[in-house]
Amino acid sequence: MVDRPFGDLGARRQERWAALGPTWSVNFDNTYVATLLVKHFIAALQIAFESHAGRDLGIAPSHTTIDIAMSDDAEETAVGSGGR
Repeated sequence: MVDRPFGDLGARRQERWAALGPTWSVNFDNTYVATLLVKHFIAALQIAFESHAGRDLGIAPSHTTIDIAMSDDAEETAVGSGGR
């Protein structure tokens, strides 16, 4: 098992996977709409990664975290990322 069991319980949710060197984490609110939108975002990101799978991109092994926060007001919606 890569992730924790019952990871969809609780107020926040985290999806993790490894691709192109880094380990990726996406954190988001565990609501129906947020889960639907973030899962689509993650799928698009993984498809983009797969298109570069055979190339040497020079990405060092690391851990990258993307925190996604959503609100009803589009001006307040923020997406932040931070690497360690």
